[in-house]
Parts: sequence; structure tokens; C-alpha cells
Amino acid sequence: MTDVQATQAILENTDSIEVTENPVKIDPISFTFSPNQKPISIDKLTAKHVGTVQKIAVSSIKRVSNVREPKDERNQELIDHIKVHGIQQPLHVTLEGKLADGYCRLVSAEELNIEYAPALIIDLAEEDIPQYQVSTTIRTNLKDNERYRAICQHLLLNPSDSVEEVAA
Repeated sequence: MTDVQATQAILENTDSIEVTENPVKIDPISFTFSPNQKPISIDKLTAKHVGTVQKIAVSSIKRVSNVREPKDERNQELIDHIKVHGIQQPLHVTLEGKLADGYCRLVSAEELNIEYAPALIIDLAEEDIPQYQVSTTIRTNLKDNERYRAICQHLLLNPSDSVEEVAA
């Protein structure tokens, strides 16, 4: 299943999405896995998992650098929200188990001792992770210093970009 197909399935409020070889029922709001959904180990991920949401052990996800500050008042709000509603947006994890998007969700899951989290598996080379993070993070509700860091990271990765391209 591709990213587009998975997103369309969620938007259409379907109650089952193919996430592994076996169909798995997932609540489209909170990604609550059914009891028969088995977690998949990072070392077992293959190209066939790209574009699928998998149940991944939080402790096995490898962090890479991030522009977000790990602890602030917004993170406590997210922790409180996840306590009630679960993780609503899957983390984005590469085939190698590296976190590409969802840093605050991962920190919150760790804080709440959540054993498994939904992860959208993406095919992304390690050297492309910083650009991916910048492109997803710069659009979110960042503090000024976090936005500044994200823009600086973007400019380091794309020194030829114009002001208009950075602003977009």
C-alpha cells in the first residue's frame, strides 16, 4: 500500500488498512492496533513495508538530530493528549529504523512508557533525513528559535535557495 493509498483509506474512515501480510484493523483516529497485530522488529523491515503503518517498539526507534526542543510546555500538552487519545499521527521511520518525523510524539511515548507506536515506514536515505525533517518541521507551529534553527538547517542543506524558496 502506498502513502497515498493509506492516507485515502484513513480519510475515507475505513476500518481496515493493510499494514503487513495480514489485514489489520486500525482505528483511523488513534491508530489503536488490534490485539492480533504483532509488532515488527526494525531489522525485519523490507521494501515491502514502505508506505505501510507498522507497530514498532518505541525503544528500537533511533533518533537523529532535530530542531525541536525536547522539553517545553507544548510537549506536556501532547503528553496529556496522547494519554487520552493515543498517538493519532504515526511516526515516520526509515527502513533502517531512524526517526524522520515525529520527534515530539516519540518523546511523549517514551515519557508515557508506551511500548509500541504506529510508524509509517518510508524509504529515505540517511543523508536525506535532515532535509525531510526540515521540510516537515518548518511547516508546524514552532517557537521562533526553533523556526530559526529549521531555516538555518534548510539553508545549510540548500545554499542556492532564494529567499522566496525558503519562505515557501
